[in-house]
Order: sequence, then structure tokens, then C-alpha cells
Amino acid sequence: MWLADWKVKIPGAWTPRRVMALVNGQMAGRIDFLVHPDGQAASVWGLEVEPEFQRRNFASVMMDALNSAHPTAWIDHGGRQPDGVRWWDRYTDPAPERNVHNRPPGEWAPYFDALQVAAQRRKNAYQNERFGLDGHRAAEYRYGERLEQEALEWAPAFREAAAQGPDPAVQELHGGLRVVLPPRLHRLVHDGRRDCGERAEMLLEQIGHCALPYDAGWNTTQHAAFEDMAQEEVRDPALGKEVTHLAFRVWLLSGQDIPRHDLPG
Repeated sequence: MWLADWKVKIPGAWTPRRVMALVNGQMAGRIDFLVHPDGQAASVWGLEVEPEFQRRNFASVMMDALNSAHPTAWIDHGGRQPDGVRWWDRYTDPAPERNVHNRPPGEWAPYFDALQVAAQRRKNAYQNERFGLDGHRAAEYRYGERLEQEALEWAPAFREAAAQGPDPAVQELHGGLRVVLPPRLHRLVHDGRRDCGERAEMLLEQIGHCALPYDAGWNTTQHAAFEDMAQEEVRDPALGKEVTHLAFRVWLLSGQDIPRHDLPG
């Protein structure tokens, strides 16, 4: 199991995260979700298990991992497709008291749009009725009742968090790049007996000065930059085994003016 950042362009300040299940380096499944800046709310966007790994409990293990990673957060599990409602009917929610579908909106409305949650619940209830499933209805708040008026009353309580993001003016930024080097150069660059500066210079000569990717996902630590590349390796192993992972950072010299950049909005 791997809990990682998930680089995707979305509006707002919630942080995209991903739980991945890996089998021998191959992605078996994933849960994509968003986390509120204060860490006290999570919204599930999607859950998927690859066909060859289905019926092996991966979905339940990943959802358990999400709950463990955010042990005090409200969780919105969203609306479900047919396969999802069948899985949920079999799944035992480890934290039903933190599932917003199980609690009145007065408890969680500042984090989630009450109208949107009501629509999700109605969709799930319809799917349960369609397939003759229980869907843990005993735990769900006023299951099957029409709650439009209550949702309208609580919708104004929702407060979108102010967007905050990495800014080279106030913090160090790191990015990453995967490169496939010619075989001889690959051996030289990865030869630990050589001087680090010499190997770095060989890399720069190959890549080209000022040729680093303009669309790299920015991170505030070098570890997170390498983690981005490891995720790419799982999703796209077509480059082969001889791949070099390169981390770089924005480094302003003492007294240097900050270059023009887009501030997070």
C-alpha cells in the first residue's frame, strides 16, 4: 500500500491524495481523494481495481488505509456506480461515525456542500433499490427520506478553504524528471566512484542547460519530487528499466530578485 500526493490541476485548496495498491511494482488499484487544508475532511473522487486484481479484497484494504491515514477526518464517500454499491454493501466501514452520509449536516456542513451530499445519497439509495441491496441503511442518516429542505438550510454553512500553494518567494521548491540516457552515459552517471559534480555536469550536458520541464509538479521537499517520479514509473513503465530519476530545485542566489511566476490563486 502506498499513500502519495496526486498531482492533478483542480480548483480550490484541497490537496489531491492517492492510495495505491501495488503487486510486484504493478498498480492493482487506487483510491483518489482530496484532503481539506486542516486535515479534518476528505472527499473520495474515485476507487478503481484493475480487472486482473478484482475479487481479492483490494478495494476494502485501500479504503481501510485511507481511514487509517486520516483518523479524525470527516469522509465523504461520494456517489457510487453499480459496481461500487455492490462493493459497499459487502464492505464494513471502520469509521461509520465519520461518514458524512451517516450524520446530520449540522455537524459537517462547513466542509461539504449539503446539497451535493444529498444528491449523492439519493443516487446511492436509488442504486440500492435497483439491485436489492441493503447498503448499510441502518447507519445512514434518515435513509430514504427526502432531505432537500434540510440541505437547503445548511448549504450556506459551507466554506471553501482559501487556496494556498508553493511559492518560490517563501519556500524552496523541488521538481522531478525521468530521462533515458544512452547506455554508456547511463553507466558513467550511475558510477558511484566518480565525482558527484562530474556526473551532474554530464547530466546537464545531455539534458541541456535551461531545458528542465516547464510543467513539472512542484513540491516543497526533494523526497516528494522523487515520489512523483516513482508514481510515474508505476503508471508508465514503458520507458524500460534504464531510467534515471533526476530531482531539481528552484534556488535563488543571495540578493537575487524573484523571477516572474504565477502565484497560487
